[in-house]
Amino acid sequence: MYVLTTHIEYQVDKFNDIGFQTWKLSKQTKALRDDLVVVLMTHVDTEEDEMGAPRVRAKTLGKLINKIVTLEGLFTSVILSKAINTSSNGVVYKFLVKNDGASTVKTPMGMFDDVMDEGGFIDNDLELVRNTIINYYK
Repeated sequence: MYVLTTHIEYQVDKFNDIGFQTWKLSKQTKALRDDLVVVLMTHVDTEEDEMGAPRVRAKTLGKLINKIVTLEGLFTSVILSKAINTSSNGVVYKFLVKNDGASTVKTPMGMFDDVMDEGGFIDNDLELVRNTIINYYK
């Protein structure tokens, strides 16, 4: 845990440094080999937008990351894992790959069209995500 292992004297400096390190991490992933697919997993946080509607986003520390850096904006694709209650199978876990207006989910247009259902979901399978990303950029 970066926050627990660093000893920055001033609170503002600490959160500025966290924001900088987050931005730096995203830039470092772009310098890696072309055959790698980088997956960054986070917890989510639900906040209210300007209209009072709930909005799901990556959970971060500090206003700098949320307001200025915007973690999701540093990546080409953002997917969300959801637990869906079904009458026949109980709870089913899926990945949301098409923005539903209540989250920061985003993927390039057409990337998941072959495997996505009408609700914008795909199977909760990181290998499927990886292979789809690789095939999209071929």
